[in-house]
Amino acid sequence: MVYIPAYLASSAGARFYGIHPNRLGIVNVASISRNMNGVLLMAMGVVFAVGYTMPYSTWLFAAAALLYIARSFIVGIGVTSRSIVNLGGVHSEDYGTASSIQSIAGSLSMSSSGLSGYLVDLWMPAPLFLGGLFQIGGGILYKRALEKRYSNSNRRKT
Repeated sequence: MVYIPAYLASSAGARFYGIHPNRLGIVNVASISRNMNGVLLMAMGVVFAVGYTMPYSTWLFAAAALLYIARSFIVGIGVTSRSIVNLGGVHSEDYGTASSIQSIAGSLSMSSSGLSGYLVDLWMPAPLFLGGLFQIGGGILYKRALEKRYSNSNRRKT
């Protein structure tokens, strides 16, 4: 019920970026999309926190589903832009830096899953907030590391 629209939204995000590339600059898009994913993940945590007071609420489920679908759309944009940076916009001497920065955010946000059982015992939405913070940090790190080297036209600054 939620996953099919989410997968379609992810595909639509990738297509949207294909139609409207580089208006903000590819590194900016990659960073902003990662940051927006973190914010939406934390917003899902807020929905779950509110859900404690109103269990089994239909509108809370709908809100969480819409946030998840919106996040999937942005994932489609972000994955596409980061892949373009890694494959086409990064010079060979910078492949290691770009791919490491990209995987740091993913690895850190996934590492919260190992803590999830403990965190859920403390507070149900805690893994969502922690994962969101890691994604925002990864987006900031990605931009800071690559923005000085690459202009908005996706070419190396000299």
